[in-house]
Amino acid sequence: MRLSPLLLPAFAATALPAAPVEPVSFTGPELQCTLTGPLLDEISGLTCSRIWPNHGWVHQDDEGDARLYRFEASGRWRQTVTVSAVPAEDWEDIASGPLPDGTPCGLFLGDFGDNEEEDRTFEIVILDERDTQRGNVVAPVAVITARHPDRPRNCEALAVSWATGDIFVLTKAGDGRSRLLRLPSAEWTQRRGVVEAEDLGRIDLSELDTEDGLDDAYRVTGADLSPDGRLMAIRTRHFVYVYTLEGEPTAEALREPPAAVLSTASEPQGEAVAFSPGGAVILTASEQSAQVLRFSRRP
Repeated sequence: MRLSPLLLPAFAATALPAAPVEPVSFTGPELQCTLTGPLLDEISGLTCSRIWPNHGWVHQDDEGDARLYRFEASGRWRQTVTVSAVPAEDWEDIASGPLPDGTPCGLFLGDFGDNEEEDRTFEIVILDERDTQRGNVVAPVAVITARHPDRPRNCEALAVSWATGDIFVLTKAGDGRSRLLRLPSAEWTQRRGVVEAEDLGRIDLSELDTEDGLDDAYRVTGADLSPDGRLMAIRTRHFVYVYTLEGEPTAEALREPPAAVLSTASEPQGEAVAFSPGGAVILTASEQSAQVLRFSRRP
């Protein structure tokens, strides 16, 4: 019997090697599980739990649905959590990362979907995952209001550095030319009022020529950083691009050819991507896919 990677002890405990292995490669994707419980046909964000062993969280891309859904590795639904005091206008991604005090149990929600590109500000909602152990209604520990540096933009991708607490956001562009934005932890943990997002530069996925002729090609729909910060996964509707990093993400690093490319053609509208707590597994999910999660593993 093949064990799901979420059920293996190595999933939580085994990290990447001490030095990057070249070339970076992943097997899969393979079926992880089919989620049971509430009907979730617009899964937009996915992250692995840091306090519930072998569990994960997903959320919907649905206006006004301020809820998170926790599931076991087998796909069994375990908890629905309502986030109070936030409007959830357009949650597009979720990431795990350190809380302002450094505690490694933060959940970061990106409320930054803006298809019409009308609002120059966006919000990052931060939860303490430990609060989900005490009940099914939780309040944010912080809500960051941030401002795009130039004009309103649509975003669907969020990643948080475990080393620094910096928040990274990728804009979604129809031509594949996304902007990499950063909210430095020194700003969002200390500043009152609006945080100005830093524009780190442009990346252009269309230069890869992997999605020519496909619908919605090269539009960034999700992202995540490995726990050790050496890999960044950027996904589109059809692929996951894995980049090697030396330090925090930069536009220059993300303009280099990806170290690995994972096809997610079996997911009709690929949206969500997350590294495992050990960093050796990448999980993906899609809207309109019968609540299926898939995994790719470092060999």
